[in-house]
Amino acid sequence: MTSFEFIFNCTECLRKMCNLCKRTCDTCDKKLCKICGKKCFVCNKNACFNCGEKCFNQIAETSITLDSFRPLKSIGKLYFKKVTFNENDILALSQIISLDDSFSEMHFDNCQFSNKRIKIFGEIISQKRNLYIMHFNNCIFGESIINLIANAFNNNQSISTFIFTHFSLEDKQLKSIVSSLKIKNSIENLNLTDCSINSEGIKQISNALFENKTLIILNLSNNNIGDSGAEYLGQLLKENNMLKYLYLDKDLISPVGMKYISEGIKNNSSLLLLHMDLNYLEDEGIQFLSVGLKENKMIEQLSFVGCKLRNDAMKYLANAFKGSSKIRELFLDNNSVTKEGMNNLSEALIDSGSLKELFLSNNKLGKKGAQYLSESLSKNFSLETLSLWGCEIKDSGTRFIINSIGEKQVLKNLYLSYNKISNEGAKLISELLCRNNKISFLNLWGNDIENEGAISIMGALSKNDTLSTLYLGYNKINEQASQELVKLIKTNRSLRQLYIAGNKLSANTLEQLHCELADRIKYDNVNSSPSPKQ
Repeated sequence: MTSFEFIFNCTECLRKMCNLCKRTCDTCDKKLCKICGKKCFVCNKNACFNCGEKCFNQIAETSITLDSFRPLKSIGKLYFKKVTFNENDILALSQIISLDDSFSEMHFDNCQFSNKRIKIFGEIISQKRNLYIMHFNNCIFGESIINLIANAFNNNQSISTFIFTHFSLEDKQLKSIVSSLKIKNSIENLNLTDCSINSEGIKQISNALFENKTLIILNLSNNNIGDSGAEYLGQLLKENNMLKYLYLDKDLISPVGMKYISEGIKNNSSLLLLHMDLNYLEDEGIQFLSVGLKENKMIEQLSFVGCKLRNDAMKYLANAFKGSSKIRELFLDNNSVTKEGMNNLSEALIDSGSLKELFLSNNKLGKKGAQYLSESLSKNFSLETLSLWGCEIKDSGTRFIINSIGEKQVLKNLYLSYNKISNEGAKLISELLCRNNKISFLNLWGNDIENEGAISIMGALSKNDTLSTLYLGYNKINEQASQELVKLIKTNRSLRQLYIAGNKLSANTLEQLHCELADRIKYDNVNSSPSPKQ
C-alpha cells in the first residue's frame, strides 16, 4: 500500500498546473475553493498553499496502477513522496514510464524501494530518451539499486540534471556515478548533497570533471570534503572553465582549504557563484580568498553565511571589492560582524557599482553599525536588496537607514525583521513609504510595533503604489486597531501579499482583511517565521 502525489497538466483544459499550489488548474474556472478560489481536482479538497493551509493532495491507501493515471492526458513530471515501492509498484511504475512519451522528470522524496523487479525499472530509465531530470532525495534502497541507477545515468544521454541527496555513498558507488561524467555530453547539473563524500571521493569527481565539457552546476554541500578535498577542487578550478555554480556549504573547510579554493579562482574564467556557508573560514579564510578575488573578474555571487567571520574579514572583503566590479550578491548572515566591521566594509559599498543584494542578517551591527552602513547607502545607487534581519539596530538605527534612502536609490527589498523597532521606527518607515516609489517588499516581522505604528504604516499605503508585499507578523498589534486597519487597506491597490500572523487580532478581523483583498492579495496567517536570509 502506498501514497503518492504528482504534477501534471489539467485534465480539463490541458494547461499547466498553477504555480501556487502545484495541484490545481489556474486556467479553467471549475471546482473552486471557497477560501482561495481553487480546489484540488485530484482529492477534491479545499486545501491549497495559496490560502495558508496544508495541501493534502495524496491518493492514500491505494496501489500504484495504470488505472490511476489513465484519466490524465499527460503525466509529464512525476513526483513521489514517502512511498514504499513493493515489487508490483515497481512493475506498474516501469509500465507508466515506458508508455508515456511526454515523461521528462522523475522525483522521489523519502521513498523506499524493494530489490525485486528493480532491474526492469533501471532498464526502462536507460532507454527513456526524453528523460531530463532524475531526482532521488533521502531514499532507501540496496546496493544493487544504486548500481542500476548509476548504469541508467551512464547509458541515458538525455539526462541533464542528476540529483542524489541524503544518502551514504560508498567509494565504489560514487565511482559508478562519477564515471559517467567522463563520457556524458549532456549532464549540466549534478547535486550530491549530504552523501558522505570524503576527500578521496572529491578526487574522483575532480578527475572526472577535468574531461567534462558540459557540467555548469555542482553541489557538494554537507559532505566530508575537508581541506584535502578543497585542494582537489582548487586544482579543478584552475583547469575547468565550464563550471559556473559551485556549492560547498557545510563541508568542513578551514582557512587552509580556502587558500586552495582562492588559488583556483584566480584565473578561472567561468565561475559565477561560490557558496561556502557554515564552514570554519574565519577572518583568515577571507584574507586568502581576497587574493583570488582581486584577480578574478567573473564571480557575481558570494555566500559566507555562518562562517565565523569577524570585523577583519570585512576589511579583506572591502579590499577585494576594489579589485572586482562584478560581484552582485553578497551573503554575510549569521556571523560576528559589529559596528567596526561595518565601518570596514562601508567604503567598498560606495565604490561598488555592481552590488545588487547585500545580506547582513543576524550580525550585531547596532545603531553605530547602521550609521556606517547608511553613509555608504546614501552614495550607492545600485543596491536593490538589503537584509538587516536581527541586527539590533532599533529605532535609532532605523532612522539612519531610512534617511539614507533618497530619490536616486533603487532599493526595492528591505528586510528589518527582529530589530526591536517600535512605533517611533514605524512612523519613520511610513514617511519613507509616502515619498518612495521603488520599494516593493518590506519585512517588519517580529518587532515591537503596536497599533499606532501599524496604523501609520497602513495609512502611508494610500500614497504608495509600489509596495506589493508587507510582513507585519508577530508584532504587538491588537483588536483595537482592527477597524482602522480594514479601512486603510482599502485605500491602496498595489499590495498583493500581507503577512500579519502572530498578532492579537480576532478571526473576524482576519476574515475582513481577507475579504477586502481576496481578489488581489495572498493572505497568510501561518505561524511561521521568515528564513534567516529574509
